[in-house]
Amino acid sequence: MTRAALLALACTWAGCKLQPAVPDRPATVPAEAVWRGGAEGGAWIHCEPALRCTVWQEDGSVAQRGRFVRGGGGTGAALPEGWSGDAILLEGGGQLLPDGWHEFPPDLRVRYEHGEPVEKKAR
Repeated sequence: MTRAALLALACTWAGCKLQPAVPDRPATVPAEAVWRGGAEGGAWIHCEPALRCTVWQEDGSVAQRGRFVRGGGGTGAALPEGWSGDAILLEGGGQLLPDGWHEFPPDLRVRYEHGEPVEKKAR
């Protein structure tokens, strides 16, 4: 039996979760962006101090860009845990909700008011 098979078998018995490897960072994703994902995929996330955030898909293409506001409770620092497709989920609960105009390349813009979409425009 190979070492990898033994490790998988031991983890199955012990109930541990194998963490998927972080993919190679595409050239279009800055070093400050963090990878958040799992076996099904994920996203690269980076937020400036004023909560202007960009989310990149695994391949480095921009998935969403805009300003966010804190919402949904939670405690602690606003460290990204995941991305729901429009909101950024935070470690310790809570989320960053889209607010104002957001770009969803290649051709969609959506205006949000505290996480709720109120207007969409195709380019």
